[in-house]
Amino acid sequence: MILPNQYTAKGLLVITRRADEPSKEVFTYEGYYAQQNANAYTATFLAILQSPNNLISADSSTDPKKLARLVRAKREGTQAIVLNVKGQTPQNATNLWNKVADSAIQTHIKLQVSADPLLAVTRTPNSP
Repeated sequence: MILPNQYTAKGLLVITRRADEPSKEVFTYEGYYAQQNANAYTATFLAILQSPNNLISADSSTDPKKLARLVRAKREGTQAIVLNVKGQTPQNATNLWNKVADSAIQTHIKLQVSADPLLAVTRTPNSP
């Protein structure tokens, strides 16, 4: 049996939080708490990234179960997520990687309105 070639697009998403403007009158731990918020939100964003709703939003023409087998995300460190996406060709893998990441980032942006507007999700420059 000959198995089809599969290609993988791999990229890194980083979660950060800007610190509030510090008070000039008293010392605050705002930088520390900003980092803690970003660290805690990384697990939430990982769940959003891998959720069936996100996968369906990214590519509604493919069976969600098949998409779940093609997409893998893993937390690396405290505020980084590595996203791996398989495809039949390098271009298919890259296109799906971008769709999955974009869909999750759009969900994050919608949630910012009612949650923490200082949280940000950024792709690293070498991501697909």
